[in-house]
Amino acid sequence: MEKVQNDLVGQLRSQRSADESNDFAQWNITTSAPNWTVATRYDFLRYEDVLNANLSEPLYRQIPRALHWLIDDLVSGATYRIIRAAWRFWIHLFGLQLGLLIWLALAVIAGWLGGRIALAVFPGAPWLGLLAGVAVAIGCFYALRPIAERTFIIRVNNCWPYLREFGRGAAPCFDRPIEAAAGRLVEAVAANDVDEIVVVAHSAGGPLAPAILEKALSLDPELGRVVHPLSC
Repeated sequence: MEKVQNDLVGQLRSQRSADESNDFAQWNITTSAPNWTVATRYDFLRYEDVLNANLSEPLYRQIPRALHWLIDDLVSGATYRIIRAAWRFWIHLFGLQLGLLIWLALAVIAGWLGGRIALAVFPGAPWLGLLAGVAVAIGCFYALRPIAERTFIIRVNNCWPYLREFGRGAAPCFDRPIEAAAGRLVEAVAANDVDEIVVVAHSAGGPLAPAILEKALSLDPELGRVVHPLSC
């Protein structure tokens, strides 16, 4: 067994091609052992332009949307259903939601303390305490922003509200990558030069994969039935 594993590792060859377009990147991987060889072409759907466009929105729009996502899940019962179905996944989501709440809470606390200090120094000017509190809160908020970015608090809390909208039939920002992936899938099936085609999705790509297959089937209702297996 050890010799077979060493042979397998020694004969694994991977080549990453240059980005084909704004929609796809591609890897070609060949794995072989003494009695078999498997060649795999991995087409990676890119939609970072969609994510970057969403992330470029000002935070005064992103944060209320993220808070609405959190509250709506609680009120609608989605949070309870997620916990029942996969509590580990809920921890993953809530951990990043909690990070957002902590970020906001620290800014509010810092602003409250700044206002109290200003009132203690200038007791006859309550307006100054208010201005100082707001200024300190805003300053603390933006000072903590790099940490929120490095820990993906901003990215995930921006992405998931759009996925919720997508699940409800909105969020047209995903239409282009879905159409591009469906077209590539139909082309791959029509080429008939592989033994099997597998659609694999990870993380935020999970909700998009069924939509990609649905779009591909609308382009070719016989997709995967005649030539070779197609699985997801």
